[in-house]
Amino acid sequence: MEEYLLNTKSMLLALLMMNFLLPYPLYSLTPSYDSIETEILMAKADNGILTKLDSISSYDMMNAIVYTRESPTALIINELEHNIGPIELRDSLHLMNAILVQLSKDQLIRLLSDPLVEGVSSGGDYEPFIDDARSYSHIEELYDSPYNLDGSGVTIALVDTGVYPEHNSLNDGQIIGFVDFGYESIEGSPTEPISIDFEAPFENANDDTGHGTAMASIIAGSGDGSTNQRFHGVAPGASLICIRIQLDADTGDDYDNFLLEEWSILRAFDWIITNKNTYGIDIVSCSFGSYSVEENGNMAYNYLEADPPDRPEQRGDFIAQKADQMVANGLVVVVAAGNAGTQYQIATPASAKNVITVGALSDPSSTATWARWLHPDDPLIKCSGTSVGPVDYWDLSPYMKPDIMAPGVDIWCASIDPYNPWQPVTGTSPATAFTAGLIALYLEVDSTLNQDWNNNNYPDVKDVLRTYAVDIDEDIYPGADGYYGWGRIDGLEGIDIIHTDAGRSKFDPLYIGTPGDDLDAYVRFNEPLWYHDMNNNDDWYKFVIPTNSYIWVGVWINTDLKIQIQLIRYNTVVRTDSSAYYGDDCYVQYTGYGTFYLQVKLTGGSIGFYQIRIMASPSGVPPHLP
Repeated sequence: MEEYLLNTKSMLLALLMMNFLLPYPLYSLTPSYDSIETEILMAKADNGILTKLDSISSYDMMNAIVYTRESPTALIINELEHNIGPIELRDSLHLMNAILVQLSKDQLIRLLSDPLVEGVSSGGDYEPFIDDARSYSHIEELYDSPYNLDGSGVTIALVDTGVYPEHNSLNDGQIIGFVDFGYESIEGSPTEPISIDFEAPFENANDDTGHGTAMASIIAGSGDGSTNQRFHGVAPGASLICIRIQLDADTGDDYDNFLLEEWSILRAFDWIITNKNTYGIDIVSCSFGSYSVEENGNMAYNYLEADPPDRPEQRGDFIAQKADQMVANGLVVVVAAGNAGTQYQIATPASAKNVITVGALSDPSSTATWARWLHPDDPLIKCSGTSVGPVDYWDLSPYMKPDIMAPGVDIWCASIDPYNPWQPVTGTSPATAFTAGLIALYLEVDSTLNQDWNNNNYPDVKDVLRTYAVDIDEDIYPGADGYYGWGRIDGLEGIDIIHTDAGRSKFDPLYIGTPGDDLDAYVRFNEPLWYHDMNNNDDWYKFVIPTNSYIWVGVWINTDLKIQIQLIRYNTVVRTDSSAYYGDDCYVQYTGYGTFYLQVKLTGGSIGFYQIRIMASPSGVPPHLP
């Protein structure tokens, strides 16, 4: 810095002379490092840049990543060079609004004050996070024995901006169809898809923004082209039907733009319901939404009725209603909650009561969370920028949203940029795609999870996700709340309720042979029991006692359940015990021989686990009873 100040006069003279010779003006009053306001430095330059500036002289060259406020077109680059002089452009990313440049220290100092510049970075030691996200959500374990899942046999309709089917991660056959509702004009009252293509290579498929391609790869991408396929999707064996809707209409009229976009969504929903059986659609993934609020912060939509008594001017939230209509038609519908934090309530159609509404979280071990830069002063939001619930619709009948949280920060996925085929994305969009992939794994195990056995108007898989979600450490309201829903998804906890289930009827019981007289004679831990266990909500065991023996059975339950157990000899109930309250264990004992059945029946609660122990001793009471 001293060298810089001592040579100021000579530099001014040289710069003034050069201004007449160069096409780019060189400013004689170049601001020094010390003269730049601290606020500008802290706002626009990271520590790596500041350290570099301290270590080099005025004309030394350095590399930097420059984030521009607009896409770095040739016009923007020319304007930057007009302001600071010629720079060496090494690379540019138009989607990322970023350029990689080499320039001098003096140029970089001027660049920090340029209104075209959002910030300057020295880069960092970044790591891909979609594989980490699968790990801390306990999904990696589902790909290996004893589960061996990949989503095979499950079809997801991805309603988004389209898809780029030639990407290495998406050209392995997982895309089975492309349907285009991306209308460009409202003229002619669009009623049919622009194109329907169910034959590869899907020549009509397109994705102008890259959003749909990114979501497709998170759901079912193969990861081809990434190191060790580490960027593969959550359910790489699932099938995708990519449905393009118009989310960026440009008709020249805002009214027509909004009308066209909503009509496009309605047409997509209608097509899915109409064709779900034809193409075997199981899941619908919707990573989009819209906010509509008034000054008091209440939703301007009303989901329950079009004309609430106290607000007759409010129209119904029709998109949310149609989303629930898809659920009523047997589809699992997964929707992004929105990225507005505490500024807005849950967006529509995520506000629909029976869809699975997904919020976004960062890696729980991370210190650089999404919400800290979105809402740094909000004590309620520690690691999520998700729009908040509950959904009240003028307090007519409030219900809790979001339902669950999923990884949604720095999720690496496919890009439509041929020179940069992978990109990290953040928001409730990738969290929704991530959840859709996990649901595909669950449906691969049990395809009936899309049914509503509990008659609560939504599919059973929603209960699995919510019941076994992990409560968020930073949440000051433990349990379900409008900030984090029921918690963060946990793939392994959820799968055990549907993968390790015992026999579901007396005609297909779990046969355990002949139990002995010690504590390990027959014991089964963490056995799931819930209303999805056939119509009777029960598990069945069968064993044979060849000689007259003392039989003892104990069933321990968690505090979420009440049960009844019945010991049946051939077709006669010989012993019964029932829980008097939630968490009350059950025991029976009997002396006899023959073929026995044990029924463990759910009588209270909806979903939980139990432990069972069965012992038999021909010499009397087993000596090791617990």
